[in-house]
Amino acid sequence: MEKTKPAAPGRGHLAGKSELLQLNRTTKSEYCPKFSKCCAPICPIDTNWKLRTHLRDEPVCFYLREYVKVGLRLKLRGVLTTQTYHRLTSAYHGIVSSFYDIKKQLKRSAKTGSRLGSLPGNNTKAAA
Repeated sequence: MEKTKPAAPGRGHLAGKSELLQLNRTTKSEYCPKFSKCCAPICPIDTNWKLRTHLRDEPVCFYLREYVKVGLRLKLRGVLTTQTYHRLTSAYHGIVSSFYDIKKQLKRSAKTGSRLGSLPGNNTKAAA
């Protein structure tokens, strides 16, 4: 039987996604509600996000985009687990200072309304 080597960290977002998927399977408290449909290469709940790459115009984490909007941090605390929210807040400044394109996209997101109201289980309506 042939053994396969795990993907090396830092080889782009696909290797990171695979490792993060394994993390989510083993650590339920770190679960991200958007993980199964997310294609953002930089994930704030991934402890190895510094080893990942982000190319210009690639998607940015939904929760990072919501985090920068005025008045939404308390709402995010109600949607995410405590540990996931803590990871998001801890990684935010490092991600913004490491990836210019993410910073630019987050500046644009800060000027738009929230999309948190469209999440399953959330009875509030999204801001216009």
